[in-house]
Amino acid sequence: MYKDKEKKMTSLKKTHLQLNQIKDYAFVASEYPVVITFEDHLTSDLQAKVATLVTETFGVTLFHPESDLKELPSP
Repeated sequence: MYKDKEKKMTSLKKTHLQLNQIKDYAFVASEYPVVITFEDHLTSDLQAKVATLVTETFGVTLFHPESDLKELPSP
């Protein structure tokens, strides 16, 4: 579970459904890339689950630069 902007609890299942909606409709609406940002207030465990959902949903269409980083640097 995670909290969205309205501070409501939202399930990972709902996140999966939202990602599928993006996959099904966003790429046909425009020739431009789709940029998805997450407001991330999740535990490390839930971050990993969301990352898995994103990877499974978008597969080879997901852009990720080649990198040896194990962890992203703090902004």
